[in-house]
Amino acid sequence: LIAQDVLDLLNTADSLLAEGKITESIQYYEKVIKTEPKHFIAYNNMAIAWLRAKDYEQGIVLLKKSVEINPEYQKGFENLAD
Repeated sequence: LIAQDVLDLLNTADSLLAEGKITESIQYYEKVIKTEPKHFIAYNNMAIAWLRAKDYEQGIVLLKKSVEINPEYQKGFENLAD
């Protein structure tokens, strides 16, 4: 996949999450990560989806992965603090 395809997948996942379609959004975030394993934003956003699904353990694991990949990603740290 090219960068635009990955961006399209991420945007679809974000839209699904905003619509409350948690399971579907996670599937799209997983596609982004499969294509770009270091996509820290996808990890962060997928963590939010898991947290909304009340799977706090998985959410925290993914947030930690997000900031591990990019220690400069302030939003990831903010989400971990919440």
